[in-house]
Amino acid sequence: MIKTFNQLSKLAEAGGGGQGVGGQAGAIGLALFATALGLATAIPLVFAHVMFKDWVFKFEVRMKSAAQKLLILVQNIKPSAPAATTQKSPAITAAAARHRAAIL
Repeated sequence: MIKTFNQLSKLAEAGGGGQGVGGQAGAIGLALFATALGLATAIPLVFAHVMFKDWVFKFEVRMKSAAQKLLILVQNIKPSAPAATTQKSPAITAAAARHRAAIL
């Protein structure tokens, strides 16, 4: 199609007819060339965009899964020294003894 319109443009220039389809044939051929170039550029870019979005989605799912596993591990950690948390300080023990003595 591009070659056809370019040939029509050359014939119109040789015949001296600048009006009508012959005069616009060169512009139409250029528009077709620009359209073909745009499609040749856009199609691979759209394909790459879709592939990239899919990669990002899969990466996001993997990260969420890893975060959930980490949360489960952190929640299941048991304290290593439970005896240290159950011992009462001497001040608390003395205060409890005074309170008991005051009640009796």
